[in-house]
This record gives sequence, C-alpha cells and structure tokens, in this order.
Amino acid sequence: MTQYTQPHAAGDHSACIRLVPIFNHLEESAMDRIAGKAHTKHYQKGAFLFRSQEKDDALYIVNRGKVRIYRLSDSGKEQLVRILNPGDFTGEWTLFNPDVVHEEYAEATRDTSVCMIQQHDVQAFLKEYPAISLKLLGEMSQRLERSARQTAQVAVESVITRLVLFLAENVEPEMGNAPTIT
Repeated sequence: MTQYTQPHAAGDHSACIRLVPIFNHLEESAMDRIAGKAHTKHYQKGAFLFRSQEKDDALYIVNRGKVRIYRLSDSGKEQLVRILNPGDFTGEWTLFNPDVVHEEYAEATRDTSVCMIQQHDVQAFLKEYPAISLKLLGEMSQRLERSARQTAQVAVESVITRLVLFLAENVEPEMGNAPTIT
C-alpha cells in the first residue's frame, strides 16, 4: 500500500508546497521552512491515506495523483464528499480538533504522492504567518458554499441533472473541450 515515506528537502517545495493556495502566496524562504517540515508518502491506487474512525493529526496535500474522499452511511452506501487533485488538501479538521477521529475515507484513485505536515507544525506556521489562516478560512468558506449548493441540488435537482453537474465539475483540464467519459 504505502510504498515509502521521506522528508521533503527544503529546496523541493515547488513539488508540493507551491501547489497549495494556502501556502503559495508566501515568500520563498517561508515556503522552504514549511517544506522542511513536510514528509512525502506515496500511495498505490486503492490504498487509503486514512479511514473513518482513525485518529490523525496531519494536513495532507496532494502532490501528484488523485484522492477520493467519501463517507459510508450506516447501510454501507458511499457518499462522495470530494475529489482531491494536485494542490488540494485534506485533514484540516484534525488541525483544530486534536482528539477527533476522521469521519471520512481518503482513498488514492491512482498512484498518488502526498505531502504531510503535522498538526503542531501547521499551528506554528499559522501563528508565524497569519496570511495562511486567512487563506485557510477562505478555502473552508468555499467548501462550505459547495456543500450548501450540493445539499440544495440533492433536494431539488433530478439524479440526471446532479450527475451531469458532477461530471462537468470533474472534467480534467487535459481532456480539453471534448472529454470522453466512460
């Protein structure tokens, strides 16, 4: 499943830290410091970054690949929460709630490389670089808005319309204007 873990070299921040909107606005020296605290994990397709009910204290940043975040209902039915692409992150909930467990599953849908930064390191960077907090709040606000829109769509849109909207939102840029969906 997980192939190996390695610390990020400070000069290698462009591979991960520069992808993330909450960090990439910082000066080079600040991104180097953050990259110095990151560790990289590689996951094969189908491997889990984390599972529901697991305790964790890290921010996960997708460097390469794709990650599917989903929940399971009591009846075992999957509910897709979001799909993470390079530059996207998850695990922010555990940064501010140290004793909580994940309520979602995070599964690599292709071979994936993820940078991880521990809770105490992220919290120190939030204090040192308040602009990160503002960017994080902005990202969380956008997620909340998407969630509210999705809830409204479930309540009023047909399944076909919701499916079309989902597919349109998840077309990969390299597919151009004529994507093929199987």
